[in-house]
Amino acid sequence: MHYDDLDAMGMLHNARYPVLVERAISDFWSRYGVTMRDGRPSHPDGAIAVREMSVSYLSPVRESGAVEIRIWVERLGNTSATYKFAVVSLDGRTVHAEGHRVVIKIDLADGRPSPWSPQYTAVVEQQLTARPTAPPGKA
Repeated sequence: MHYDDLDAMGMLHNARYPVLVERAISDFWSRYGVTMRDGRPSHPDGAIAVREMSVSYLSPVRESGAVEIRIWVERLGNTSATYKFAVVSLDGRTVHAEGHRVVIKIDLADGRPSPWSPQYTAVVEQQLTARPTAPPGKA
């Protein structure tokens, strides 16, 4: 986070929390080759639409610097996934915010929901099905 991410009250602006979560999820999937190239997903599982996002603000972040973003998948459907997340202080003592994000995998050819690949499902089952005690990334 940077100085300009703070609001007039000196707290991380509420709209920045979803951005931090999106970046952490993108960073996680980039390790598995799911990125954006030339404005398009590099893998079909990267073609998603956010259906819902909810954030509960628990304790304000009052300074610039890094925070931990913990992510895990609470539910994996055939064409959807529900991510849970927590924005946590680096020492792990303070949960600043928590919430969930529901995404739908989209077929770019017709814009309709499409099933996840076996590779995506395997990564979720191996890496993202338990609430993490350590973050997948820092923001």
